[in-house]
Amino acid sequence: MHKEEAPESLKKSAIAGGKWTASSAIIGVAIQIIQLAALGRLLGPAEFGMMAIMMVVVGLANSIADFGLANYLVQIDGLSRTLFRRLVLLGLTSSLLLWGLIALISPIVANYYDMPPLSDTLPWFGLVTVFITTAQLYTAVLQRSFKFQPIAIIDITSASVGLIISVLLATNGFGLWALVVGQLGMAFSKAAISLVAALPLINQFPAEFAQKIKHALSFGAFQIGERALNFASANLDKLIIGKLLGDQALGIYSVAFQLILRPIVVINPIFNRVAMPIFAKVKHDNPRLIRGYIEMLRVICFVTFPIYLFLCISAPAIINLLLGDKWEGASTLTSILALLGFLFAAGNPIGVLVVAKGRVDLALYFNAFVVFMNLLACYIGGLFGIYWLATIVVLTSWLILFPMEFYLRFKLVKMSIKEYLIALKPHSIASGIPLIFFAIAYSLGLEPPNNWWSVIAGAFSLCAYLAYFYAMDRKIITTTFGLIFPKIGNS
Repeated sequence: MHKEEAPESLKKSAIAGGKWTASSAIIGVAIQIIQLAALGRLLGPAEFGMMAIMMVVVGLANSIADFGLANYLVQIDGLSRTLFRRLVLLGLTSSLLLWGLIALISPIVANYYDMPPLSDTLPWFGLVTVFITTAQLYTAVLQRSFKFQPIAIIDITSASVGLIISVLLATNGFGLWALVVGQLGMAFSKAAISLVAALPLINQFPAEFAQKIKHALSFGAFQIGERALNFASANLDKLIIGKLLGDQALGIYSVAFQLILRPIVVINPIFNRVAMPIFAKVKHDNPRLIRGYIEMLRVICFVTFPIYLFLCISAPAIINLLLGDKWEGASTLTSILALLGFLFAAGNPIGVLVVAKGRVDLALYFNAFVVFMNLLACYIGGLFGIYWLATIVVLTSWLILFPMEFYLRFKLVKMSIKEYLIALKPHSIASGIPLIFFAIAYSLGLEPPNNWWSVIAGAFSLCAYLAYFYAMDRKIITTTFGLIFPKIGNS
């Protein structure tokens, strides 16, 4: 019979893990903002556009290189040294082959997008795949053992290495190479430190080979398919913009999209990294999974919705402050794409349920549909320009893809639409009312006269958001502080 840990034990693990992941996330987002602001002023849209193409190619390789084995390592009940070594060997072999493939296709990619520098930089950038795969496998060992303090230290250290290298090289005129070498330095340092931190835990695993690698490969086959489709759906827009509109337009779009992704990329792991091993331990108890998922979802949305609300309203000031006048075209795109951020926050945690339940097959089929719809939306929008592409992608996500997630949650844990909507009702009201108010004002031509007024408008919307929760749903405020600052939450 499957043995589950006591709720109090798991809760303590969650609080301790949340504390460290929150700390690393706060420091990490500060590092990333500094890096983006510095490089945005030192480099131009063309360099960011070429980097965006390389990130798509290498990012796809990263998503499939470990064959889904990192998540498998987190969710299986037992692990031996023999199995772990075989899985590492498999992951490294896969990543090395993908690196070779990236080197071979680099001239083709450079010619297709008419970006000659890619033929030199992309083969080197492909090395990131090997380093990232190594880091993922060894970090999974730390994660399954709830060792979130070393994970936080690894994230902060590697991000700092990337910042220092990229800014130093950009300052000395290395252009695109500053972005490439910065990413290589970050990935290598993360891999090296993860290996050292995980070795003591690996030595404690039983030596015998009790599990079958066939099961890991079966899990991984669906996992890499789901990851590849998910990655494709998230990056088709960049491929289409790069081909139809060129590197300048792609650079502006890429920076706007980076700003939108940054909050969810930083905040979601605070919860997902901790929740994944915990959910895996209670995967046979659907009511308990639903309760945990809803609590996590409410906190994630409480934290991220006001960020996207502010980005949507105050984008002109944010872009000007961070990057300067030459990136002015990114402000309108940021306002449009910020509407996607709400959906990222409300839908992204579903991946934890998928892995915990071992139903990566469902995610594979769902993401196949997402890829098709995004391809259609991006191609149609790309024919009319970058702003139309962004608008049509947002509409497709809100009207078609978001409703489909209700079915996926029901198949995984029998979660009803009503349970989900009730959980996010206050978030929708608190963020929706300011958005509607300012949308009407903008449609009537009542735009803020300058950047400072757009900041004031954004700040006003944040105050309205927090005031609503203070009056109507104060519990979520104490819950959020309780997860990040346990002494406050327990006082």
